[in-house]
Amino acid sequence: MPVIDSIDADTFEYNLGGISILGFSWTLGQSGVARKPPKKKTDPMPSPVMAGGLFTIDRKWFFELGGYDEEFKYWGGEEMEISWKIWQCGGRLECIPCSGVGHIFRSSTHWQGAVYKVPPGWVNRNRLRAASVWMDPKHIELVKSSTPRLPGNMTVGDLSKMLEIKEKLQCKSFSWYLENVYPE
Repeated sequence: MPVIDSIDADTFEYNLGGISILGFSWTLGQSGVARKPPKKKTDPMPSPVMAGGLFTIDRKWFFELGGYDEEFKYWGGEEMEISWKIWQCGGRLECIPCSGVGHIFRSSTHWQGAVYKVPPGWVNRNRLRAASVWMDPKHIELVKSSTPRLPGNMTVGDLSKMLEIKEKLQCKSFSWYLENVYPE
């Protein structure tokens, strides 16, 4: 995955050194992770999660992994789901520091708390789906206790297809992931 540099929304000035290695909180929000810099500026840096759809992957393996969860709606959670899936099912997610992509981040003038309007509960539902498939039960409970409840009769839905892929690929546990990928 590339480093995501920022482009100023008002001046279009390109600023190097934006988002690179990411972790997450128990609310399943992204957060930067400070790690020892690589020996060479071009050495790949392992990243626990990524910022979304900015990555390259072998197409065949992407679909072997089940692609993105087809039950996700709108946005949110896909960055956690694909990251955990890659690591737990035998792959590596690496930031390539000499690869960059520019992103125009909304200025405070244009930011209104969300990328675009999403009906209540959907972003959290996606995140809870990802957690329910890829985390161990004790970690799922941490996420549930840290995030808002789903509204009304909304549920995470049927997880059987994603759990079947996890079983078929003999993916590692979330405890393994925390010990080996994201010990911070």
